[in-house]
Amino acid sequence: MPGQGKYSIPEFEDLLFKRNISVEEAGIDPTIFAFWRRQGLIDFVAERKWARLSYVQVIWLKVLLTLRDFGVSVAKLKSIHKHFFVLAYKNQLAKRIFEDIKTDLTRKKDEGTINSIENSKLEEILMVLRDRKLLYVYSREITYFSELVRVCLQSGAETGILVFVDGSVAEYFAGRYRYLDENGEYWPLLEKLPFHPPYIFLPIAYYLDEFLSDEALSKYIPELNILTEDEQLVLREMRDKNVSEISITFENGKPKRFDFTRSGTINDKDAAEIREILRIKNYERITLDTRNEKSLSFKRTRKHVRRK
Repeated sequence: MPGQGKYSIPEFEDLLFKRNISVEEAGIDPTIFAFWRRQGLIDFVAERKWARLSYVQVIWLKVLLTLRDFGVSVAKLKSIHKHFFVLAYKNQLAKRIFEDIKTDLTRKKDEGTINSIENSKLEEILMVLRDRKLLYVYSREITYFSELVRVCLQSGAETGILVFVDGSVAEYFAGRYRYLDENGEYWPLLEKLPFHPPYIFLPIAYYLDEFLSDEALSKYIPELNILTEDEQLVLREMRDKNVSEISITFENGKPKRFDFTRSGTINDKDAAEIREILRIKNYERITLDTRNEKSLSFKRTRKHVRRK
């Protein structure tokens, strides 16, 4: 398949498809969700089943919401769904990917360069390829859309979806435009798109960023290993409404220290006790500092109001 490249096995691959997010957590109106399911736009959720969604599936729903806000018709949404999902089912994308990985790992095993993790992965893939029911389940998870999200996560390159006026679709990846034919083959478009019909461009990174910023969804980020421990720390502090300033000190290009400045209000009773202990008067400001659990230092600032 031109443009697809080799398929690696990222650590977060399994979690990428783990269904642990509810429709409510995804921020989707249940009525809209039910309508889309009836229209076949969410065919990865079985009828009369309580919907639990994966990370990739939530992003697909966010894409549908964006297109809905642009006024894209259901007929055109179905055309976009066909590009990413129906063609993947038709062309057995999941099986083709598993076959590619099997070939690569079998070669490593024959050469004696395979490690224990890769060997376990090879055994899992061989089991899936022998089990038609299991392969069918994966065919509902691994689609051209999930591959676009995965590639964006792995490469960090700009990746997006182009939706044209007639509902046809193209993809953008690493500075190149490409389209998918009925046989699941990718073909390049022009480097630039002069004189093409108007289109909507949907950058995948936007939806990843929205996922990171959403309080209900962000709890799944540590599972996906997308952020480092330091990045998760900063993200948690950013969500604290009392944090007014974040300062990061770098040493040799790596974060050495994080300083978080919080602001807040102390209630009347506690404020009275503090004023009594520190003898705070009007127009005075106290800055507290502690470096251990045994002592607390403070600096008193007196504001002088000059009378006219």
